[in-house]
This record gives sequence, structure tokens and C-alpha cells, in this order.
Amino acid sequence: MKKKRLPRPARLLLLCSVFAAAGGCNRPAEAPAPSDAAAAGTPRAPAEAPPAPPASAASPFLDLQPREDGFVPVPLDRISGDALFVNVPKEGEPTVQLLAVRDGAGRARIAFNTCQACNPSPRAFFAQTAGGRLVCQNCGNSFAPEAVGAAARGCNPAAIPGLRETDAALLVPAAALAAARPAFRAWAGPRE
Repeated sequence: MKKKRLPRPARLLLLCSVFAAAGGCNRPAEAPAPSDAAAAGTPRAPAEAPPAPPASAASPFLDLQPREDGFVPVPLDRISGDALFVNVPKEGEPTVQLLAVRDGAGRARIAFNTCQACNPSPRAFFAQTAGGRLVCQNCGNSFAPEAVGAAARGCNPAAIPGLRETDAALLVPAAALAAARPAFRAWAGPRE
């Protein structure tokens, strides 16, 4: 009798669930544990995407390019408690997307919008729930805004090396974007 093989997304979810259960995910204590279905290899339904903003609200997307000094300036006045998705396209290369949000203390945070443990899955990106938490659309782990850019490993929004902050902007090094572009080759995250 021939064994049935799980589809690739189910195998990835199973692997991520096993990895997370073994403690290798750096999942915050308040994050939900993988469901029994996920542990058994049954794919989870993706988290609900946040509702579209009202027409009068600023767009949750911002397209930026590096300046001559080698940094992409993300204006602090555009960052709020609602996720801001910053696209940094480059001709002939994948677009890198950053996720910027203010945490409960009002601090601006930014990271690559990809789950480090789930990448290269096309669904290794985060969406914000109505409650403000960020949920990986591949594995379902959720994070408070305080986790954005806080850790360099595990199931969380990937930290940006060399990040700087001024009174007006978060400065993302173009070199960090170049190094991250391969992680966005199969990525299918939110676009404007």
C-alpha cells in the first residue's frame, strides 16, 4: 500500500508546530499554543485580515526608496497603533515589506514583515487583528506590538540590523534591505 504524503503547506505547518512545541520558536508566553489540528498536520485557517480602513484614513501602505545616504526614512508621524506596511521595491528584485507599529508605550517599532521561522512560505507575513495583535498568516502565532523588531530569531517579525532613529524617522539601512530581499522571493503578503 502506498503512503499518502501531506501537501507541502501541511508539512511546513507540522514542522513549525513541532519546532514550536520543542521550545525553538521563542514564542511569547501569551501566544496561543498550536492547536491539536495543527500539531496533527491539518492546516489552520488563516487569521482574519484586518478590516479595510475608512476612506478618510491614511493608507496602511507606504512606498519608499533609499536616500543617497543609504537609508530608507520611515516617518514617525505615519506610525500609529495600526500596522503600517512599508514597501521598498527595487526593479528586477522582490519588493521588501516592512511592518511599523507603535507599542502600548507609544514607542515606534519596525521589522521585516516576515516570520523568521516560517519563511520561505508565501504566507510568512503578519496581519493585525482588531485587538492590535500581529498574527503570522502561516503558523498562526500572535504577537503584541512590543515584539516587533525585538528579537532576531524565532517565530516573530524579523528585526532589522543597523536600524537608527531620529526625531522624525526610523532609518532603515539599504544594506539590510538588500540582505533581506531573498526572503521575499516567494512572499505573498499584503500589497496596496
